[in-house]
Amino acid sequence: MKKILFAGSMLCVIMLFGAVSVPAQGTSSGGDQFNQFKPEATPSAPPAGHKVRYTLPYYMSQNSLAGSRSVTIINVMNQSAKDCNVGVQFQYGSGVTDICDITIDIPAGQSRILCSRPVNDPLADCQVYCPSGGLIFNSGHAFISSNSVCTKIAVDALMAFTSDVDDNVVTGITPLTIVKYNKVNVGD
Repeated sequence: MKKILFAGSMLCVIMLFGAVSVPAQGTSSGGDQFNQFKPEATPSAPPAGHKVRYTLPYYMSQNSLAGSRSVTIINVMNQSAKDCNVGVQFQYGSGVTDICDITIDIPAGQSRILCSRPVNDPLADCQVYCPSGGLIFNSGHAFISSNSVCTKIAVDALMAFTSDVDDNVVTGITPLTIVKYNKVNVGD
């Protein structure tokens, strides 16, 4: 009886560790499996006439917890010779429904700041932010879009942390990753 229990236990251990040590194998037939990226998250629908240009894989925006507030600040520069319209579509968590969709016109050669919620200058001079007080207890991902004449945009984003209700005491700032839409992150 003891031999049967011991043999059964050893079989379970071998199966468990044997399965863990088997390397995963790609299923693509030619080419690097990582270059076959297909995004799971997509914008519900960018604003009319817009094309999604970039993905912001993570944002956070909240002002509901005392002493711990955050805001996502996105700076878009129009590098083209024509005026254009840009937008940001924020989505909650891993969902695919836009919870905030903001747009703004940017003259040629200028930049504008789009925010997840209103904050006071000098933290950020937000020219547009999510309506109704902004995103106040959210995290997720976002898409940055522009109209067809606006293909040359530069995008930068950061998340700022504050500790007072007026957002005057900045406790931290971290840059956020921007990835070209439908492309993999290359460590940037």
